[in-house]
Amino acid sequence: MDKGGDNDALLLDVKLLRLFDLLYTTRSVTRSAEQLGQSQPTVSIWLGRLRRDLNDPLFVRTPAGMEPTPRADALIGTARAALEALRRLSTWEPEFTPATARRRFRICMTDASHITLLPQILEHLRAAAPHCRLEALRIGPDTGRLLQSERQIWRSA
Repeated sequence: MDKGGDNDALLLDVKLLRLFDLLYTTRSVTRSAEQLGQSQPTVSIWLGRLRRDLNDPLFVRTPAGMEPTPRADALIGTARAALEALRRLSTWEPEFTPATARRRFRICMTDASHITLLPQILEHLRAAAPHCRLEALRIGPDTGRLLQSERQIWRSA
């Protein structure tokens, strides 16, 4: 097995990072479980795995709640940064740049709009997004299905 595979085996599960962050904030296994939509026993099992993976108790039960250990205090910033990076990664969308985009857009319009609006839309599209294509469909009973379709359905008559 190569080292890359070994290192991947050491990566923490995202749900454990989320648990760590919630426990640090709430100081309660029960409240963390509620926020994660899990049972308290499940979250306790996850906490056990997190403790084992990080080789530290991380939180100690006290009358005031689950108090973080010095190691937990040292790791929380890194854990939160990792969670934020994962959030950004999962919500990232490529920026749309009209001048270089190569996409097809499909719109539906009335017959009157074909005459009055379509020429202006096409003129603007050619200037701003010269590599994009526009398909104009007539509004009708199948409009919803036609807009959802990925194949070319409409051809000018």
